[in-house]
Amino acid sequence: MTDASASGTSDGGTTAATGNEPPATGSESSTSESTANPTEGSTGTAPTREGWCDPSTALVACYDFDDLASGTLVDASTYGNDGTIMGITVEDTGPIAQAARFSSGGSISIPASPQCDLEQEFSFEMWILLDELPAADRYGVMDRDGMYSVLAYPDGLRIGGRGENNINIQPPLGVWFHVAFTMGPRFSRAYVDGELVAETPAVIPNGGLGNGNPMSVGCSSPGLDQQVAGAVGGLRVWSEERSLDQICATSGVDC
Repeated sequence: MTDASASGTSDGGTTAATGNEPPATGSESSTSESTANPTEGSTGTAPTREGWCDPSTALVACYDFDDLASGTLVDASTYGNDGTIMGITVEDTGPIAQAARFSSGGSISIPASPQCDLEQEFSFEMWILLDELPAADRYGVMDRDGMYSVLAYPDGLRIGGRGENNINIQPPLGVWFHVAFTMGPRFSRAYVDGELVAETPAVIPNGGLGNGNPMSVGCSSPGLDQQVAGAVGGLRVWSEERSLDQICATSGVDC
């Protein structure tokens, strides 16, 4: 491992689901909060770098975590939303290429961009390794401040969009796992290692885009603090609701 020293939110209710395919219909009433229990880590085949960032107009940001020691997290989408790396430890073997391990002061900061201002129909995916959950407060895993995020709390992982479009899951610890969140006109859904683990009726926010704060990886935005105890090895963001088949096609998980 080598050091790289070049020169970050939301609550809601969930409905647990079973099976790999999203239901065609579902209740539109809001539900009380529940916790979904995913698998114990991915057992699939690692994705290829080419497949992970296959160009698409709907792919607004894609990071395979290659060449992290350069100090730049390169966006392989067509939009060029590169990030700045500070104080991470580079792990040579990640799920796709390398991985970024975070500790106090470590951060990846991606400047705000119109393409990543998303709140109605969008999806994001990540490869994550959590060493532990916080004893108090929270860790930032990925945070597009006020719009969508993956945050670790003492009772689990909170993933999703603004307001009531969050889903709580109980993540595996000490192993790499793939997490995906999709939001469409009717439902917000969370997938872990290619399995639909929870959904909630979508609540479409009204306004609040373009706040100018960065997207952060491994910490919270906008303060670039609350570093995660663990590592991140892949991130991609889409301006569309993705299906399970689409997620599985290039994620590398055994769906």
